[in-house]
Amino acid sequence: VALVRATACSCGFFNVTNHGVPAGIVDSAVSAVRAFHEQPLTVRSAFYSIEPVGGAVTYSTIPIAPQRGAPLLPWRDTLRVRFGPGEPDLGRLPAACRNVLQEYQRSLTAFGKEMAGLLSEALGVGTERLERAMQVEGWLMACHYYPPCPEPERVVGSLEHTDPSLFTVLAQDGVGGLQVRHDDGEWVDVVPVTGAFLVNIGDLLKVQYNLI
Repeated sequence: VALVRATACSCGFFNVTNHGVPAGIVDSAVSAVRAFHEQPLTVRSAFYSIEPVGGAVTYSTIPIAPQRGAPLLPWRDTLRVRFGPGEPDLGRLPAACRNVLQEYQRSLTAFGKEMAGLLSEALGVGTERLERAMQVEGWLMACHYYPPCPEPERVVGSLEHTDPSLFTVLAQDGVGGLQVRHDDGEWVDVVPVTGAFLVNIGDLLKVQYNLI
């Protein structure tokens, strides 16, 4: 609890090991999502959504606005699955990864509740405060894929941003590429840790508990 409190009030990022989610479930989810994204366009296009948000399942290229006049184009496809509140309609979830992602979500729900309890206790608001908020808001699973680009100088995967949620649980593959910014403005690489989840504090939690 002390470690969670310290990181929530400072950088807001931390790795969690020994989290209880079997490695096989995580690996299967990552592999299934990669396999879906690497199918021929003619197969994936059946799931493509013009609107990037809304509905239980969406598949789209996330729009990225040009920054500082640079004509950068989005180069990231994302399969988004919203779980709850209530029972979501997952009929549009691709069959190739439907069962695997549902199993992954069940495992992550237990971990998310435990993490919410630790954060609640660390913030001194009672162990069930954030879990109740999660039940109201539900969970959003975003499965990003960054395909190779023949003109990498013209595209970007993700621009500088913060997450709007309470907190995010990220399962990285071994490729890396994620960076976080320290308070002094320096950007540093987040090297993937085998078997770990990366947790970062979201805007909603920062604002609600004055962590910014």
